[in-house]
Amino acid sequence: MDFKKDKKLFIKLTLLSLPLMVIFIEFISLGLKKFGKSILPERSYIKYSHLTSDLINGIRFKEPEFIHKGRGNHYIEKHGLAKTFYKDNSSNKNSNKGIIITGNSVALGNPLIEKGNYKNTFINLIEKNFRENNIPIDVINLSFYNLNSWEEKVELNRYIVSQNNHSDLPKLNLVASIGGIQDYWGFIEALHNKNNLNDEYYKAGGLMTWKNRHQYFDDFYKESYKASQGNFVSGFRIFVDSILAFIKENSNTVEILRRFKDRKFNSITSSYPEFENFNEIVNYKKDLYKIIKNKIKISPEEYVNKKNYVISSTERNIKSMAKVIPNNNFMFIYLPTRITVKDQYNIKDRYNFSNLNIKDLHIIEKDYRNTLFSKLSTLNNIQIINMGDKGQYDWFIDESHFSLKGHKEITNLLQPVFENFLKISYGSVK
Repeated sequence: MDFKKDKKLFIKLTLLSLPLMVIFIEFISLGLKKFGKSILPERSYIKYSHLTSDLINGIRFKEPEFIHKGRGNHYIEKHGLAKTFYKDNSSNKNSNKGIIITGNSVALGNPLIEKGNYKNTFINLIEKNFRENNIPIDVINLSFYNLNSWEEKVELNRYIVSQNNHSDLPKLNLVASIGGIQDYWGFIEALHNKNNLNDEYYKAGGLMTWKNRHQYFDDFYKESYKASQGNFVSGFRIFVDSILAFIKENSNTVEILRRFKDRKFNSITSSYPEFENFNEIVNYKKDLYKIIKNKIKISPEEYVNKKNYVISSTERNIKSMAKVIPNNNFMFIYLPTRITVKDQYNIKDRYNFSNLNIKDLHIIEKDYRNTLFSKLSTLNNIQIINMGDKGQYDWFIDESHFSLKGHKEITNLLQPVFENFLKISYGSVK
């Protein structure tokens, strides 16, 4: 027996059969993926082919003419904004009251928009209700993924500058900042800033456009620049990353494994084990002190200083937005999340930030929100609406984003708020 020959033959057969095995597995996975649509969770994610770089706020939607047709970009209107129910034109522009919405992915309608159901997001449902009742409202949604109050202010200023150049964009009559939770996450990041990640001057404490979660983009820009200047190692790293990203995006095998993982998680949460009622938390201050001391491991004084630091920034941004609107027609609406609601399930298997679980995040959020609204209540000509304690567990598909039921419930809560505000401001909404 010639072992050298057999070894070479084995290597050749392996190399030849490997591609066939991959193709076979991919083919089987494709069938499972198609078959499993009804029993396994579909992927819902941001399609980066729909995004472009933005030198002010990082990224934004591309205008549709620069996106390939049939790639699911039907929820993006011609200015690169999220579509709304009604689209104005120059002939009746002045007869409509422009309601401008700012916010993060919650107000944007994620993940319904990516699933082709953007018409049932609460922003669209509110506008639809107005228009079907012959109330001349034109809603413009400036919301985008992960926008905090600073970035909302930037988007509002962008709109003001651009509005006069586009006949289909209404003038400002009312601006509503909807969400509120993104600055809370900035506070949570600030509490864990032990490595001084945001201390550099240009990062502004992570409270402006630069945030901890943008580190990946920051690293990519640096590596890309090195590669463009002839650094082969940086170029090779980008090449390898692009191959891995391509596999994750297009491999049926990877997708079916992800779906099984999601189904395992969903099967845990869908049965709603381990119910806990946060109404039964009797001493928030005492529990907060324990979290600060034992989990975050900072002093109560440092906690308060960081909280005031973040809230002061949020307050400045809101005041700045309100001042640019005629007659100060500005609303700040803090929406519920799954973290804020009282009925909670399966806490130990859900989202964790560092070593903080859902209950910890709930207690910190309540303290943060109470302090925020105490500050905002002193501002003149700004209507603040706290809905953080409303909602139920099944209003959400994750810790922040609404289910179809949640969008309908939020519509029911917000519709009278908008109607009452318009009646007070204009005497009549018609």
